[in-house]
Amino acid sequence: MADRLVSIQRRFLWGAGEDKHKIAWVKWDDVCLPKNKGGLGIMDITKFNLALLAKWKWNLFYHNGELWARILDSKYGGWRGLDAATIDNNASLWWADLKLALHNPQHEMVLKGGLTWKVGNGAKIKFWEDDWSFGDTPLLAKYPSLYLISDQQHNYIQEMGQQTDKGWEWKFKWRRHLFDRELEMADCFRNDVAGSCIQIHKKDEWIWKTEPTGQYSVRSAYNMLNGVDVEEDNGWVFEELWKIRVPTKITTFAWRLLKERLQTKANLRR
Repeated sequence: MADRLVSIQRRFLWGAGEDKHKIAWVKWDDVCLPKNKGGLGIMDITKFNLALLAKWKWNLFYHNGELWARILDSKYGGWRGLDAATIDNNASLWWADLKLALHNPQHEMVLKGGLTWKVGNGAKIKFWEDDWSFGDTPLLAKYPSLYLISDQQHNYIQEMGQQTDKGWEWKFKWRRHLFDRELEMADCFRNDVAGSCIQIHKKDEWIWKTEPTGQYSVRSAYNMLNGVDVEEDNGWVFEELWKIRVPTKITTFAWRLLKERLQTKANLRR
């Protein structure tokens, strides 16, 4: 459906019809960029849909006590179930499509870059597998050999220690005694997690880094998916172009001129 709608948009933009085709002079990804980045500011339907779908995961995390979220949690595993790459054959078409969308490589990259954990009591964060302590690097990726011999591989942070009078105390369990070559690595590992502040009376939270409020925003997610950080050599020209009070047809002509996409012999030959 999205491809069909984009096809209609493209034909309208370049003046094509059902029975005729015209040259698309500018890449659709560039057309969908904001005007101050050299595009026309047309909404990319596919990316906007991905940004909307991601809010399901956010809402499942923050509204897990509500009835609808409890049903999805009991049936599919809730927001954690969306992380699993495999799809249950008994899952509904809606849930299967939602998982496929969220596992889109581009979407995964944006979510990974946009979300960060704020550690509370550690009840929702997997100690080894979630990237809670080192930005985009889970502990299992930084210390793979220690992960392999850990007896707590799938434990949550809350299960990795206990609160004492002196504060949080880690209690690590290993499948065997550490070899000499692993002792130094284990010391680095303990030093890394020693500075982590576990607040037993607070809940774990997600923070959306691109919004001052820390709350997920479809707009900011769409901007990330659309690559608004793209820098144009003459980006200021495009920004000033759309401020000029002339008919849109003239502004669009000037936009194509700046992009070197007019229907000239040189461009047609190229």
